Amino acid sequence: MNRPLKNVVLTTVAILVSYSGVVAQFKSATIGVDGLTCSMCSLSVEKSIRKLPFVKDVIIDLNTTVAVVEFSDASGVEMRKLIKSVRDAGFSVRDLSASFIWQGRKSFDGAKFIYEDNMYLILNEPKEVDQDAIINVTFLDRTFTQSNLYKQYADKLKKFESQNVINGSYYFVVL
Repeated sequence: MNRPLKNVVLTTVAILVSYSGVVAQFKSATIGVDGLTCSMCSLSVEKSIRKLPFVKDVIIDLNTTVAVVEFSDASGVEMRKLIKSVRDAGFSVRDLSASFIWQGRKSFDGAKFIYEDNMYLILNEPKEVDQDAIINVTFLDRTFTQSNLYKQYADKLKKFESQNVINGSYYFVVL
């Protein structure tokens, strides 16, 4: 494993292990960034992401064109602002996933969960999650999800849209 990728992996593990009794929240995100070709490109994306008030740290691996973002414990994470910050730096998002601490919950409320006034519509059939588990949440969006993954859930996306279950701020996710 090359050194930059090893550093990213070790940092992600450290972030996840450092959990110490905080309420349910997003801890970190991994963003695939298209268009990064040099250190100035990655610096531009890093600076843009660091401006967000809910960001604690950012590490970008230029070899894999992946940004690992650690979130502050006390502030609400806004994934749309995170995506926008990458685009504002002049780059596009290839994929987005995040680590979420599923504290104090035993099961999902149907095909969704609500966190900080955002609805997360779950497209797959998640297994029951242990209390205080860290789950990986993969975000699906037409503008950045790989087409084969998006197509895999196209029927469920249409179902949500046809039933008008989408009110307010929402995200399509796979657990």
